[in-house]
Amino acid sequence: MTTALIYDTASLNHDTGHHPENADRFRVILSALEADETLWPQLAKLAPVAASDQDIARCHSERLIE
Repeated sequence: MTTALIYDTASLNHDTGHHPENADRFRVILSALEADETLWPQLAKLAPVAASDQDIARCHSERLIE
């Protein structure tokens, strides 16, 4: 079974202010994954794709989409 890492380095440019999900956290996680010489080559690296309204509606109300 393959494990995929879905990411885009453009995330490093996203300023979330003081939110815990921020570019620095992403840098640390990515660095740790890249340093793992066993795990990193085995990961399937995939680019994210935008969620469709149908995808969002699976777990959010139509009002949120509007």
